[in-house]
Amino acid sequence: MNFQPYYQSKTLFWLSLTLLSLFLFGCNNATSSPPPATVTDISISDLYSSHSELTSGQEAYIRVDEIDASQSDVSIKYKWRVANGTITEGQGTCCITYQAPEKLGVYEVSLSVEYDGHTVERSVSIEVVNPTMAAEPASVDTPIPSNTPTPSFTSGETASAETYLERGKTCFYQENDFACAIENYSEAIRLEPDNAIFFNLRGVAYMVIGDYDRAMADYTEAIRLDPDCAGCYNNRGVIYVKQEMYEQAIPDFDKTIALDNEIAASYEGRGKAYLFLGEIEKAMADLDTAINLDPELDNAYFLRGLAYTKQDASDFAIADFSTAIKLDPSDDVVYYARAILYIERLEYDLAIADLTKRIELAPSNVEAYDDRGYVYSLKKEFERAISDYDKAIELEPIFAKAYNHRGIAYDNMGEYDQAIADFTKAFDLNSDPAIYFNRGLAYQKKGDKEQALADFRRFLELSDDPYWQQEAENLIRKLEAK
Repeated sequence: MNFQPYYQSKTLFWLSLTLLSLFLFGCNNATSSPPPATVTDISISDLYSSHSELTSGQEAYIRVDEIDASQSDVSIKYKWRVANGTITEGQGTCCITYQAPEKLGVYEVSLSVEYDGHTVERSVSIEVVNPTMAAEPASVDTPIPSNTPTPSFTSGETASAETYLERGKTCFYQENDFACAIENYSEAIRLEPDNAIFFNLRGVAYMVIGDYDRAMADYTEAIRLDPDCAGCYNNRGVIYVKQEMYEQAIPDFDKTIALDNEIAASYEGRGKAYLFLGEIEKAMADLDTAINLDPELDNAYFLRGLAYTKQDASDFAIADFSTAIKLDPSDDVVYYARAILYIERLEYDLAIADLTKRIELAPSNVEAYDDRGYVYSLKKEFERAISDYDKAIELEPIFAKAYNHRGIAYDNMGEYDQAIADFTKAFDLNSDPAIYFNRGLAYQKKGDKEQALADFRRFLELSDDPYWQQEAENLIRKLEAK
């Protein structure tokens, strides 16, 4: 059977890491196989919790990340729910502080993310246990790590600023209890308000829990108190990057490097900022330096791989992505980045292997199943593609893109009624004009001339893509001539 071309457009693949993120463009050929849908494309991560177990009254930091693959200005609403316990901070945002109830048991923290007519559900389970059973919390990354040894405390010791400082470090580095760290750093600041180190460390704790405004304020105060604090400038640069204020980030990284040119993370951060500003050569130079200073810096390889993709140097990009994976095989986003390049090189089996690995690492990521289904469709293995789209829809029943893609697969198998049903469902969930074009093709092949004409004409009314408008006009003329 012939593989039918479908409406498609330029697709933006958005790749994100916890500390740094960068974008990668990919263009689909208008005569190739099924495209990703042109609907607003936001991937919602699983929930991350700083603790899997809590004792009564203890708090956990819980967050969700979203990856916007359409660069559209879409309003996102967050609605958190708890079966028991209390949301003490963050309701209505991406990140909350959850306080455990008194009663022991396993409780679900749920989130509804609403955007552009979509609702995505995520949840995480927290077990409330006896104090002696509490497990170690999940590890987190910090901008500038500390190698300060763990202090020991004796009962009845006098609480000095240094004591609170060391207690704060214990909370942060050993226990991942960021609220405890902030509380102790704040006490240290109360006793010694002119100490830049205290403000810098509290800023790091605020940054880890996603309170960027307070983190920025603390870093700025630390810089005021100590204008030669290289780490303070670096950490404020990180916050600017997180807030996509790249032009403001670069001077802070410049200052960091001027004060201490051995901090690999500063070159990495400045390189990322240059990439987003389109200054690729400067970005490459900084990322090269970061890697030379710290050959184990996996994120620098990832970012340099993205820079190579913008230079159409896929061999070098794949090599860097592969190194990043070797250094940190647990990051599913890097497998995705490498898979995209394999798709562009028509190396579909390698792409499927990477997307399969991504599914192993993130089994509830609906985009991963949809992406692998897309590659199976490129290989004309439509039954496998449909199986992946089924799974994506099972995980997220309102995932319009998966319905559209499954409709394309059914169409290519000659299952036109099922294709039409899926296209109709996709349009009900997201009124993208591309779906009219795809459904029109299915009606045309089914022999329903009037419905095909109606869909192509409706597509012409809504679409602003000149190429596909011309395609629709050609199809209309052929149908009207029959």
